[in-house]
Amino acid sequence: MKKIILSFISLISIFALWGCSSNSVVGTFVATDGQTITLTSDKKVEYSDPAHNDTSSGTWEIRDKKVYVKRVTKSGKQRKEIYAEIPNGKVDSLSFKVNENSSGTGTFYEQIFTRTH
Repeated sequence: MKKIILSFISLISIFALWGCSSNSVVGTFVATDGQTITLTSDKKVEYSDPAHNDTSSGTWEIRDKKVYVKRVTKSGKQRKEIYAEIPNGKVDSLSFKVNENSSGTGTFYEQIFTRTH
């Protein structure tokens, strides 16, 4: 009986931790050059790069302690996937990089996006 209870508690803990990591990345993050990424609780994303008149939207997901973002422009062009490793603890910033192996177009420069408050 103890093994069953411990297994159940472990399972609940895993789900709780997974939920926390997902919620920890929800919010709006801004880079120093004005790029903005908003990750919503329903797994949607809005991206804006005012310097290059570039906006896109899409979805995000967490895999292997990284948040992956897939985006499409308003004209239907798929952008390269970007990702950021999720730090332990409170997420004040995310360092996004391009997934060079992904399909899509556009240029994305690695940079740190800081959470807005």
